[in-house]
Amino acid sequence: MNQVCPRVPPGAQAFYNELMGYALWAVGAGFLAALAISILMIVLGKSFQIRMLSMAGGVGILVVFGALLLYLVLPGIMRAMYGAGCF
Repeated sequence: MNQVCPRVPPGAQAFYNELMGYALWAVGAGFLAALAISILMIVLGKSFQIRMLSMAGGVGILVVFGALLLYLVLPGIMRAMYGAGCF
């Protein structure tokens, strides 16, 4: 069976590293933004006595931490299943 091993073309490694760095920072900023919005929803819900807004903020925090947990665990699982990236 032929193995497919994704490789960066010659001369494109620096661009690839820069692009992946931007993607990593964007994902981190997305997690922080979602967490900040969820906390803001809780604060606004409590201050204006809107129970549904506070509950949605609480659920948002749970979703953010659940997604963060999956973001940390799933790459290890995929690496264990596929090895070094050649499948």
